[in-house]
Amino acid sequence: MKFEINPSRAEANYSKLESAEDVHGLVGTPEGLNLECKRWQGDEKPQKAGLAQCISGFANADGGVIIIGLRAVRQGTEEPDIIQRGEPVKKLANAFSQVSDWIGEIVEPIVPGIEVKSIAMPPDDVGYIVIKIPATELMPVRSRIDNKFYQRITASTRAMEYFQIADMFGRRSRPKLFPLFEFEAPTTGPFGQPVQNLIVGLENAGRNVARFPSIRFDPASFSLDDFGIDGNRGLGLPRIPTRNHHMIFAGGADHVVHPGTQLWIAKFRRSGNRGKTYVTVGRNDEMDAHFPLVTLEVTVSAYGAPSESQIFSEDVQTVRI
Repeated sequence: MKFEINPSRAEANYSKLESAEDVHGLVGTPEGLNLECKRWQGDEKPQKAGLAQCISGFANADGGVIIIGLRAVRQGTEEPDIIQRGEPVKKLANAFSQVSDWIGEIVEPIVPGIEVKSIAMPPDDVGYIVIKIPATELMPVRSRIDNKFYQRITASTRAMEYFQIADMFGRRSRPKLFPLFEFEAPTTGPFGQPVQNLIVGLENAGRNVARFPSIRFDPASFSLDDFGIDGNRGLGLPRIPTRNHHMIFAGGADHVVHPGTQLWIAKFRRSGNRGKTYVTVGRNDEMDAHFPLVTLEVTVSAYGAPSESQIFSEDVQTVRI
């Protein structure tokens, strides 16, 4: 089984909103850097203008989620708006179609990775529209309604200053590293105990080369396999000595992860607990193997990209080997 963990905050928030109950659970909370609520006004022109402003603002910042069908009320000039109540979109199917069409028309350049979904409240054709906007990895995004560039700052969307726009046009695409964890099928160790290997690596999902890549985590119940990733004591990145239980693997100038590629770094091993044994005629006996819960806090980094701390978790497993 392979795990690729911790998407962006926009992706994480978007994936949590699957039902009307999930949306209603936001009532009483403030809008923020990654969340904006909009009412469905019915009047196309102001609706498109407000949506274009939000998409531009989120894309030029850290990404975010727009929910159409919630009413947020301003608390003060320096305070974020508080989500007060739901005002579900009527004729949801038609509104969803309109919003989906507008997204490709109201901003430029088009932001790759935008997703739109509707959350219906049967039996009536009402509900909510949820839009995920990722942060742009390319040029800054502007509204085609008023030709302005916007950026999300705290809980408000503001027109960008000239120097901000110039800085975004001049910046280079960044690498985007994610940790990779892959379990190998459990086997039997030399003393009859169940063992399981965990392969650790990095993937670059960004648009630039990741230089000086590194990964840091506490291996918990896993121990480093002395025979390395290739069975010949080789490692994908050099191991850095530490004073605690953490493992750090970090590359120098000669270690890079190219866009769209993976770098497998090291192999770890842990022992499980023996369970019931099954005697089979003509074959080796089989047994149940129990492996405990795994929770690892992982930090990855590279030159030109901020450090990212993420959580990897896998439930208790019982397998027959």
